[in-house]
Amino acid sequence: MNSEQYKSICEQPNVFRLQDLKETLDVLRKASMPEAALIAEAILNKKVEKPPLHQGNYLTDFIALELSFDEIDAVVDTVFHAEASSIQGNGEPTSKTEIYVHLVNLWSNYRESIA
Repeated sequence: MNSEQYKSICEQPNVFRLQDLKETLDVLRKASMPEAALIAEAILNKKVEKPPLHQGNYLTDFIALELSFDEIDAVVDTVFHAEASSIQGNGEPTSKTEIYVHLVNLWSNYRESIA
């Protein structure tokens, strides 16, 4: 795989940065969602192959997901709830709100790509 192919794969809506999936996994586990197991399995087994000259370590990994619409929809609902819950009583966001907004956007894009 060359760097152009790698970039093209990583831009697909079903391909997520490792850090984004770790944040998602944390949200799903806190909510006791069964989709957490799917994300954990993907992190272990669905890494996108890096080109030979790639300089990054495991922190730069991308993961290709193959989830059903219903599974994705459940994740969207869960991260959306986490986002809403992260807003303080006075309407001010917390330090986690921006992360959750980002996750909602990523997962919503993935859901829209297979709808």
